[in-house]
Amino acid sequence: MKKFNVINYHITNKCNYHCTYCFGKFKGQDPSIDEAKKIINNIASYFRKNKINDGRINFAGGEPTLYKHLDELIDYSNSLGITTSIITNGYLLTPERIRSWKGKISIIGISVDSLSSDSNNKIGRCYLNNSISLTQLKELSNSIHECNIDLKINTVVSKLNINENFSELYRALKPKKIKLFQMHLIDGINNKSKKYEITKKEFDEFCKKHQEFESIIIAEPCGSMENSYLMINPEGEFQLNNNGNYKTFGNLNTNSLYEILKNVPLDSNKFNLRYLKEGSR
Repeated sequence: MKKFNVINYHITNKCNYHCTYCFGKFKGQDPSIDEAKKIINNIASYFRKNKINDGRINFAGGEPTLYKHLDELIDYSNSLGITTSIITNGYLLTPERIRSWKGKISIIGISVDSLSSDSNNKIGRCYLNNSISLTQLKELSNSIHECNIDLKINTVVSKLNINENFSELYRALKPKKIKLFQMHLIDGINNKSKKYEITKKEFDEFCKKHQEFESIIIAEPCGSMENSYLMINPEGEFQLNNNGNYKTFGNLNTNSLYEILKNVPLDSNKFNLRYLKEGSR
């Protein structure tokens, strides 16, 4: 069995943003700290059984900084020898909190879909019509670099931002990695965003516009996340994007991840491409 070493734990449904094409929407309430630790123990057991020494848990959401036990879970994952990362919209992130994660977090991913307030409002990437500014992003990136944490920038490309150029942002923030996602639809999750779809050609042209950063860009067209993004939702269910739907293959509260993955149609080639430029991290 292929040893998949990155597990995305969507710890909460809560989010201060309301992005129209968000795929990170799941059923269920936030787990208690004990329930979340049980899930992490299950993941740790899977890593041990497969002799995966570079296993990583990526905390996601919703917005993971809204989960009240996040810092405790980061500490707990570290105590089990698991590399830990986080993907956030950055709005609630502070330099002080970043410094508290020094030596505990390997990667902080910040989602940035526009530098235009108008576009962010249309996307829903805002809180009370306020979105994170370039000045704020620079402050956060400086703190991330000072703490020797890798910075990743995620951008979903759609009709709402396809004419933008992010080169100034990338030069200012100096990320180690950039992920560009072609907006994709998940049945029952973000169908209402169909009008914002772009073609593969349009997505390729957007990527080409940023070819100055080609060495650190991972481009993910539609379909790249199918059967390659290992995802646990707030209720502990293991799910995959399978043919444009979220399909559940088991629950880590009652089944071992090791056993669940024996019967999951994972695509190791897609997985390797997704994490190719991360190296061991």
